[in-house]
Amino acid sequence: MKESRVESYKKISKRYLELFSVYLGFSVVLMCVGKIQIQNIFHLKEMYVTPGLWDLTGAEFVGAFLFETPFALLRGLYGILFIFFACGFGYYAMKAKKLSNNEK
Repeated sequence: MKESRVESYKKISKRYLELFSVYLGFSVVLMCVGKIQIQNIFHLKEMYVTPGLWDLTGAEFVGAFLFETPFALLRGLYGILFIFFACGFGYYAMKAKKLSNNEK
């Protein structure tokens, strides 16, 4: 029973390590071609491309702002999700490896 659990943890660790490698590599490529821009976190206003959005007032502004917000977030922050996922997969790979070592 213990051996099957150890093997299971090793498989999980290997799978997460593979995913970590893929996501980390993809993140590096996206950074090199300029698709991931960390500075977008600090300049969210630049991700909104609707002409005249910032000149609107009242309910008209709120409606246009809320409509475009999901698109702006996807446009500017999607690349950062790859880094986030890579870190998560790396963490779970190390956790599964630690569990397999503890079971021995």
